[in-house]
Amino acid sequence: MPSSPVTTTAVGTQVEIMFAAPDNNGDEITKFNVLIKQNDSSYSNISECDSSLFKGVDGNYTCRVSFTTLRAAPFNLKF
Repeated sequence: MPSSPVTTTAVGTQVEIMFAAPDNNGDEITKFNVLIKQNDSSYSNISECDSSLFKGVDGNYTCRVSFTTLRAAPFNLKF
């Protein structure tokens, strides 16, 4: 299981989430589930990260989530 995000950064109208890959025993990583805390303190998978993951040269993975998604249900985040 990967650790918490390394960084989260606002990029235009999106939040960029960066996290380090977990130990994969040399196997290719083909999918991540990114969970974001909802306003009721439960967690939900963010579908925007399923197909928009990018592995950088430093070995970290990033995905971007729009502010619109995070402000809508089930997250209802205020920022």
